[in-house]
Amino acid sequence: FIEKPFVREALIAKIDKLLTAHAVRRQARRQRAELAELHQRRDREVDVARTIFDRIFARGQFDPGMVQHLVRPADRLAGDVVFGAWAHGGRYRWMIGDVTGHTLSSALVTMALAGIFYPHTREGQSMSQVLAALERELAAILPSSMFCVAAMCELDRGAGVLQIWNGGSPDILIRHARGGLTRVPATRSEERR
Repeated sequence: FIEKPFVREALIAKIDKLLTAHAVRRQARRQRAELAELHQRRDREVDVARTIFDRIFARGQFDPGMVQHLVRPADRLAGDVVFGAWAHGGRYRWMIGDVTGHTLSSALVTMALAGIFYPHTREGQSMSQVLAALERELAAILPSSMFCVAAMCELDRGAGVLQIWNGGSPDILIRHARGGLTRVPATRSEERR
């Protein structure tokens, strides 16, 4: 509303103010639409990446009767590692771990780890050889701001041997058939019979 009599400059200032407000609202609508489109594109890309990651990790051989696992990442792409595969001689090897963060970059690292764990295990390489290959790969690809903690175990039921390596993970607890408990802290390898 403009009261009469009005000053010409006041009318021009009022019109300028309304035009500026309208332009700001129009720009905000356009930016919201662009942001929504970016989010939709990101969501589509994350869904495709998640499908690829799931297919890579589905290569694992988790026998439901022997191994139960549940992974609930904090985001759709995460640095969670859960691998399991049969090694030569009827031994079963598995690895759990976590790469820093829950981002695309941490998820990419898990792909590199899977690319080493599965073929090296199936080729019959020892746990030490697989760990050395994983360490070389991590040293080559990880920036100094990222790290990976993990634990790897290998069970040889025929020999009654459980081999354990714990690299920075919380203590591993082994519950024995007779009720005893063994704690395996990080940065230590142990072999149990």
